[in-house]
Amino acid sequence: MKDFHRPIVRNRQRYLAEEVESVETQLADRATQRERLGAELQQVLRTLDEGGALEALTALQQALAQKQASVEALRHRYEAAQTLEASALEIKAKRLDLQRALKDDLDERARQTSEATVLVSGFAQRLYGSGCQAYLEFDAGPSSLRIVPHVDSDDSRGIGIMVIFCFDLTVAVVAHRHGRGPDFLVHDSHLFDGIDDRQLRDALELAAEVIEREGMPVREDAAGAVVRRVRGRRALRVPLLRAWPQRQSIRARRASASC
Repeated sequence: MKDFHRPIVRNRQRYLAEEVESVETQLADRATQRERLGAELQQVLRTLDEGGALEALTALQQALAQKQASVEALRHRYEAAQTLEASALEIKAKRLDLQRALKDDLDERARQTSEATVLVSGFAQRLYGSGCQAYLEFDAGPSSLRIVPHVDSDDSRGIGIMVIFCFDLTVAVVAHRHGRGPDFLVHDSHLFDGIDDRQLRDALELAAEVIEREGMPVREDAAGAVVRRVRGRRALRVPLLRAWPQRQSIRARRASASC
């Protein structure tokens, strides 16, 4: 058995010795080549330095590094912009879905919107005659629902104020009929600034008629009526809708004193 393995071991040792010698020779050659290349590099650098080109090369390398950094920053910004664009498209798609859903909801509520439009039209005709055209525009906008009342010649300031009055009165009536809102309507006195006494009288008379017809609650106390002075020193008594009792009493006393 030893005689069998002895020549195999010798052959293996000889092969490994040859491999070690070959690797050492290659390492020596590469060391020589490295020294030669280093010497050539030093010679080139000295040549560049003598002609001032080394500083130019260094400056170019720095500029290249800055440009590479700028390119990387632009790449990141481009990727962020792509992400934002994708988000914007997604938001736009969702907004369109919501707008479509809002339009479908308006179509399903055609009876309610028609009821409000009929009320506005009736109030406007009560104020300005049967020939007055008035309606409500319901628009499912991209960000919200827009409800715009329209009345003939609404470019006039007086008529424009009465448009607001008719719309608010319509909202109060619809809310009262369906039990979806408060049972009072509050207007700041500035609403009636800039309109003549006739329009003010007609508006208050209309409010009184609507209150009585719709069975809307009225306070039965000393503040249940207010006296409004109109042209020709005529007085008009209009019952107030439910409001703050203290403010009502003050206004009633002032109105009574002014008469």
